[in-house]
Amino acid sequence: MSAQENQPETTFWETYHQAGAESLAAEKYADAELLFSAAVKEAEKFGQQDERLLGSLRGLAEALEKQRRYEGSLEQLNRALAVLEGRVGHKSPELAGLVLKIGELYEAAGMSTEAILTYRRVLKLAEANSTPMPEEELVARVRLAALYRAQAKYRECEEQIERALDIAGGEMDKQYPLVANMLNSVARLYELDRRYVEAAVLYRRALGIIEKALSLEHPLLAEQMSNIAQCYVAQSKLADAEALLLRAAALREKAAGVNAPTLAPILAQLAAVFSKQGKLAEAEAVYRRSLEIMQRACGEDSLAAASLLGELAEVCVAQGRRQEAEQLLRRSLEGLEKSLGLNHVNLCPILSRLGRVCLAEGELFEAETCFRRHVEITEDNLGSEHRSLLDGLTGLRDLYLRQNRYMEVEPIVLRIVAVSYTNLGPEDPRVAGSLVDLGRVYCEIGKAREAEPLYLRALGILEHSVGADAPEFMETQAGYDALRARLAELDKKKGWRRFLPW
Repeated sequence: MSAQENQPETTFWETYHQAGAESLAAEKYADAELLFSAAVKEAEKFGQQDERLLGSLRGLAEALEKQRRYEGSLEQLNRALAVLEGRVGHKSPELAGLVLKIGELYEAAGMSTEAILTYRRVLKLAEANSTPMPEEELVARVRLAALYRAQAKYRECEEQIERALDIAGGEMDKQYPLVANMLNSVARLYELDRRYVEAAVLYRRALGIIEKALSLEHPLLAEQMSNIAQCYVAQSKLADAEALLLRAAALREKAAGVNAPTLAPILAQLAAVFSKQGKLAEAEAVYRRSLEIMQRACGEDSLAAASLLGELAEVCVAQGRRQEAEQLLRRSLEGLEKSLGLNHVNLCPILSRLGRVCLAEGELFEAETCFRRHVEITEDNLGSEHRSLLDGLTGLRDLYLRQNRYMEVEPIVLRIVAVSYTNLGPEDPRVAGSLVDLGRVYCEIGKAREAEPLYLRALGILEHSVGADAPEFMETQAGYDALRARLAELDKKKGWRRFLPW
């Protein structure tokens, strides 16, 4: 075929491919899919290793990905990978970027095993080539770390994190935003493991990179400061957290205005810090300002506004204004129900808070309704062993104990023990607390002897986890001593009965 005969095919391909790219940029993903499919058919006429086929396959894959059709997108990307392998070989560093993208798609599709294998291939490509490819290797190691952690493979997770941090040092530290994003990803993994000191170090390191790359007053710094502040709160460094959040709020105000929706989350975080410090008046004022911004931006019944009403109610409770708190919580619940429906799991925190307020106000029927609904919604959405059940179950426990409904409270406390053990582990202090609660219930219903092994197990857990000098251990020891005295008295009475004629 002559060059002139080949020209119309090239023109058709260019037309379809360019139109597909324009539709993709305009977020018209269904149109982009049709156009790139046509471009692929035209490109196939140039041969199975032609660069035009490679480009159109990648465009089609992106159009499918934007529609969350991950399997179709993966099919096209794997085909594109085969084209690229035919052009450059199976070990070329040019493959790394495309292989990494395939791994990310496997992850988005929930195919963790395939994602891990694909990320490992990126690492093998890096090892096999003398050409440095630190960017792809860095991202692959961070993603592997997250996947390993999700599978509870903590040793493998830590190994990937250490290697990623090694790569991020030196000259790589200057590459924004790649290294800053990587540091933030690792810091979030540390947060999940409650390693807040290490997380804060990485967040601060990323903050330094962003400051150098942008400026000391760039609005993107606000989010970074918010991350660091969250770690400080977890370490009870409340003054440090407050200072960072005040600076973050000032940056957001300067960049977007005093009523910007992006300011509201920072203000809510600052209000929570004020509340933890006992600065209740300041906390209330900042919560109300955050609430006003969200209601103006998203509507009074929005999910964000409903959540802020719940936080504001907590501050009112702390100030002894329980009736006002109850009204706020009911408004919050109504807003969440309108936004999410009557059986959404995000209703549960508000139901728990409302139940607590009703219990304190002596509205026992309303409290029980809230706690029972909390348990039912959690079971429907998350299953019968999820740790989120604990809030509803402990509410029912406290309600029944207040009403001396010991026969009803026994199965509730037994369930609290089981859920705590399953989700927190056998050596967690909260498991010890649930065992002590069960022991107290047994004492009230005439099963005092069954309470003794529960106290002994609780003491063993507390000694191992918090130490024999901790207040929790000493309080439990005092309870056990009282139980032993009670059992001794029962044994004494039982001994005298042998000499009675009746």
